[in-house]
Amino acid sequence: MEEEAASGVRMRELTSGEREELIEALKQKWDQVNMAYQKTTFKNISTSNSTIGEIRWKENCEKQLAQIEKDIARLSVKAPIFVVDDEDAAAMGMGASGAGGVSAGRSGRL
Repeated sequence: MEEEAASGVRMRELTSGEREELIEALKQKWDQVNMAYQKTTFKNISTSNSTIGEIRWKENCEKQLAQIEKDIARLSVKAPIFVVDDEDAAAMGMGASGAGGVSAGRSGRL
């Protein structure tokens, strides 16, 4: 919590209920991105018969799926996860979710 003392930002541990909600929301997002990805790859996008836009869109979907999988894995670890307290997040302009202020124990930032 040295970070907290130096920056003056209050942190709190993410509850197990909040963690489960985040994991469920990430799984739903993964399903949405995967469904769009599957529709696109069904067309057999390759470098020889596709536009640059189609290829980039497919690559972007792959990156999103990989990032969501990493986020789910980080949240699934039993180590404590700390987030910026809601009041401090609002004061910093991050919104109520505190996105960007989440850290996973010793694992680093989420």
